[in-house]
Amino acid sequence: MMDNASKDEPHAPQHPEGRGFLLAVAAAIAVFMLLEFVVPQGVLTPYLRALVQLVIAILWLLFYRHSRIREDGMAPDDLKGSRFIGDTVLGAVLGAGLAALTILTIGLSATVSISWSGSLLAVLPFLARAIGVGVFEEVISRGLLFRYLEKRWGSARALAASSLVFGLLHFPNSGFSVMAGLGVVVAGVLLGAAYMASRSLWLSIAIHIAWNFTEGGIFGASVSGHEVPPSLFVTHFDGPVLLTGGSFGPEASLGGVIVLAVAAALMTVFAWRQGQFRAAHRR
Repeated sequence: MMDNASKDEPHAPQHPEGRGFLLAVAAAIAVFMLLEFVVPQGVLTPYLRALVQLVIAILWLLFYRHSRIREDGMAPDDLKGSRFIGDTVLGAVLGAGLAALTILTIGLSATVSISWSGSLLAVLPFLARAIGVGVFEEVISRGLLFRYLEKRWGSARALAASSLVFGLLHFPNSGFSVMAGLGVVVAGVLLGAAYMASRSLWLSIAIHIAWNFTEGGIFGASVSGHEVPPSLFVTHFDGPVLLTGGSFGPEASLGGVIVLAVAAALMTVFAWRQGQFRAAHRR
């Protein structure tokens, strides 16, 4: 005889363990870290390295989606396909605009010379790298860390803590300084507030990618301490490190910190007005 109570009881969603898939993603992450910090640039051709980075970015997004489905029993609401185009375009405009404004701000207090490099296709590998880094860091910093902290501490403390961790993660980078750390932390606030305001990873990912690509791929400046990539323009900064950002890049300059701070403040206020500041979950 069937138990009606158990028949009517809703069942938790069943999901395959997917160990093979998780191992593949773990391997992809390991390859990404090797490409970033271990494997010399000359070992792989730029276009082969770019292809690997794009594949890893896709796997990382699939991993995040997979883990959220296992956690919540449904596809993540911050990675909706319907939001992809709109949020990506908006994020690209914001990120590129802020990076260009930072270069302009540096030019108001230091000497900046910009010349055309004559190379279009050469920037494509760096675009792939910017996509890989943007996806990787945003999934970790906003999709995983911020969401985890927000549930336990609420939005305000989660925003502060995840932004601080984001800054500390850049500590090993070449040219890191107090100003560089401050610039990255403030950038973390901007990206976290953008995620809060939209509740969409596509927006913070697009801002991150556009900032890095505009800074390095278009203007030919160092990006967070990494060597200058092939770019559309060649930009030379002449002035004190405080004003130019030195080898770390424009986000470590006084002007860069100011631009990012103003943008972060405006985005945070916007998130507040959107009612996106949440309290910690009660247990």
